Amino acid sequence: MHKVFGIKENARYFDREGAYIIPVRGEEVGVVRTPKGWFLLGGGIESGESHADCIARECLEEAGYTVSFGDMVCTAETYCYHEKFGYFHPIQTYYRGELIARVSAPTESDHEFMWVRYADIKGKMFLAMQDWALANAFGQPLELGLCRGEVSVLPHNTAWETAAEQTISTLRELLKGAAVDIQHVGSTAVRDISAKPIIDIAVGVHDLGAILAMNELLAKHGFIFRGQDIPEQYLYVCGGFDYRTHHIHVVQYGSEAWENYVNMRDYLNSHSGDARAYSELKLSLAEQYASDRAGYTNMKSAFISDILTKAREWKSK
Repeated sequence: MHKVFGIKENARYFDREGAYIIPVRGEEVGVVRTPKGWFLLGGGIESGESHADCIARECLEEAGYTVSFGDMVCTAETYCYHEKFGYFHPIQTYYRGELIARVSAPTESDHEFMWVRYADIKGKMFLAMQDWALANAFGQPLELGLCRGEVSVLPHNTAWETAAEQTISTLRELLKGAAVDIQHVGSTAVRDISAKPIIDIAVGVHDLGAILAMNELLAKHGFIFRGQDIPEQYLYVCGGFDYRTHHIHVVQYGSEAWENYVNMRDYLNSHSGDARAYSELKLSLAEQYASDRAGYTNMKSAFISDILTKAREWKSK
């Protein structure tokens, strides 16, 4: 099984082949936590190394363990831009295996080996392709996430509702009184229509500045500040280096932006004809603009504007 991630630009890429192990212990998986995020054990293959040699060396360096080598799970590659390598094309092979014994301290001081429940780390790896590899190893398909720039529209999945509820619960606990209301919005909040597998959450606040003061706390829990993408709105994202699973839109409670998020969701859930037309439009545009997120979004704008007008009129009755 093989999958390609990312969008290949018209550029010369640096290819880097790597080998990784997925050690499983019941419901847990052995992974490495670094300042950047979660990674599988393994790394780039050095000159003259076999895949087994690479995994054995990396497991000693990152975790201090000897390892036994198992069957291949899958392979994946991604096209991205790396701060060190520029246009980067890692090609990774993933294997099952077991950690035999800890024989030394890790030599990479910023790597912390941990056993983590797969349910707690699902969808949270630094690289989208490593999330996909874990999903294959555990036989649990990923319900969330797209690489940056990628467009994919999928049938409604009730797992999106569960993911949104969990995210809202976490945000309520973190933000406490700073958030007046938190709502699941966007297409994943509309029953029976297709959507990009990215959860949109609207956070209504009285004081936008109070949220900015909480950026460090939010980042510790996976909500990364991305600035003011739209006037009077702050965007936070969840995901990894090359993909996104959630967009958190912080807006003034009761503002036009807040009302638009909530009204469009409620209108489409109450008007199946317009919801179906919107779903069909998105499916068509996703085929035309599979590698052009901006083009896909722009081509929806007229339809969305029309729906927002209808939603405001409907809500005012």
